[in-house]
Amino acid sequence: MADHDYVVDGFVFHNRKDAEKAQKEYDGVKYLKERTAGEADPEKLLQIYNRLIDQKMFETPIGICYMKQLQNRIKEAPFIMDEAVTPLEGMPLDSVPPEGEDKNKTVPRDKKREKKELESAAGEVSWKFAISLFANVVMLVIVIGMFILASTINSPTILNYENKIIDKYEAWEQELSEREEAIEKAEKSLGIGD
Repeated sequence: MADHDYVVDGFVFHNRKDAEKAQKEYDGVKYLKERTAGEADPEKLLQIYNRLIDQKMFETPIGICYMKQLQNRIKEAPFIMDEAVTPLEGMPLDSVPPEGEDKNKTVPRDKKREKKELESAAGEVSWKFAISLFANVVMLVIVIGMFILASTINSPTILNYENKIIDKYEAWEQELSEREEAIEKAEKSLGIGD
């Protein structure tokens, strides 16, 4: 075993990412074992098993081993046909746990490899940050443009439609009252009216 390998639950992982994924799967297996320990209904176990396969929840040897144990529990039921149980995908052969090793021992990896991984991860994060920043600036410019457009346009908008309509009706009312006065003057000069 190399100095930069990790061991999780008796399985060797050659990089930190795989070891962290295996640790998460180990925690998930532990949780599922607690939840299904008293479950006697093989049909419910089959539903859980199929859901785990459909969602591809387990990919490391730790998860695959648990799935195999669950598969065996389901197959023990006489009324569940073997065809109803979806077969598991194989796992890489280099993931077999070393004999005589402590199952929970974790060996730190070398510093150069860790530094390279951190730098590549930082580069990826900065690239995503730059794209996000650019998108936010573009959206800010669009919003500012919308406010400028809304403040300079002459047609009624949602912001000033009430004032525009009131002004329009006031202008009509004034025009009608001027016409009424003109008609009344014309009637008086012609002698029509009361």
